Amino acid sequence: MILELVWNVDSIIAYETGLIPPNIHYTCPRDEILGLVEKRMIVVTEKTPFKDKRGLIGVNNFGFGGVNCHVLLRANHKEKINSGLPKDNIPRVICVSGRTSEALLTIFDEIKSHTLDAEYVRLLHNIF
Repeated sequence: MILELVWNVDSIIAYETGLIPPNIHYTCPRDEILGLVEKRMIVVTEKTPFKDKRGLIGVNNFGFGGVNCHVLLRANHKEKINSGLPKDNIPRVICVSGRTSEALLTIFDEIKSHTLDAEYVRLLHNIF
């Protein structure tokens, strides 16, 4: 159940940033996976531009209990109202939490890397 959530979050990140997040633990393909060995498919190991103009992402899940699932996600290309900026000049307070100071700094850096976007701030309010 958790893996499906992670894969869906990766898909949302790809839609929002235009970049496919890398697989950080991949080293080399197994010999029995011909599609990877023959380079007909690739495993993304670096941030890679998401170029699919249709906005389609397939997410697979193979559960321990034998439940297999495939979901096809499509991007929601909506125009942001006021380019995502709030309608006022009131400063926004964002509550964050982390297990370590490094975790907090990582979250702060991620927040600072985005331009001010009212929807993004609302999402952060819902998370924390």
